[in-house]
Amino acid sequence: LRAAPWIVLRGNHELCRRGGMGWFRYLDPRPVDPALFEGAQTAFPWCVTQTPPYAVDFDRDQWLVLDTNEVEDEEETIDADVQQAFTAEDAKKFAGTAVPPMSADCATGAIGNSDWMIQGLAELQRKAPEKRHWLAMHRPLFGLAFENQGDNASEGRLYGFQCELINAFAKEGVELSNVLAVVSGHFHNFQAMQLENYPTQLIFGNGGTQLATPLNGQPSALGVIGDLNVTMLGERIVKCPTIGEFGYGVISVAAEEEVLQVTAIFMHDHSFAGSGNVSAELKPRLLKLPAGGWTLPS
Repeated sequence: LRAAPWIVLRGNHELCRRGGMGWFRYLDPRPVDPALFEGAQTAFPWCVTQTPPYAVDFDRDQWLVLDTNEVEDEEETIDADVQQAFTAEDAKKFAGTAVPPMSADCATGAIGNSDWMIQGLAELQRKAPEKRHWLAMHRPLFGLAFENQGDNASEGRLYGFQCELINAFAKEGVELSNVLAVVSGHFHNFQAMQLENYPTQLIFGNGGTQLATPLNGQPSALGVIGDLNVTMLGERIVKCPTIGEFGYGVISVAAEEEVLQVTAIFMHDHSFAGSGNVSAELKPRLLKLPAGGWTLPS
């Protein structure tokens, strides 16, 4: 770990009622503070429901790490939708449309009270304003998925997730400069969501994807959405490669003046031909969400 340190992200599998006690015993990086556990539930004496953001500083980079184990007002979860086939023909049906949030209640901008996750975030960044910044959180800000509600895509929908976090960031007025990417998991695929004026959303949830392609299909045509003038949060989706195969990602360490690149690598063996590598450039962007949160065009 001295040669390749880990930054481990707390997510929904580390809720206190799930693996939370193990998280605090083995993975949470902070020193044990008895005061932190004073409000712990008696059923989970070594688990705290909410912990604040923290920073991990490198020579030229700062990682801002959030605890997103549970969000308030979450009425629908990405885990409720089984991965399904999504083809280029399916994608054409959504040309020129605005992507709604996964939970319809989020579209009002009123839902999303998980402000505890981000309190103090801006102060952490201000301690290292000259560095490149990365936002690390288990749940994505700018994920894109598809739900088939019938026998064909015309009865289905595209949706974005996780809207409760979008609204919480908006309510708190979070403004982070020079952000290269939001790095997440949660969605059990690889995805590199690139909106026109926001930092890239990288999802490396495919470490939890089975090696063989699921029998019910691949969501790979989500990658062509970038050619169809589809918008999310008022911004055009430029690229969105999505692959549901087991693999991992490598982020290049570039000189300060160079453009960084991420490469997703997919596993294969003699019985399974994996997809080729997928690369994306990471350019610094301002992360500042609309004041009203996730609202749809009228």
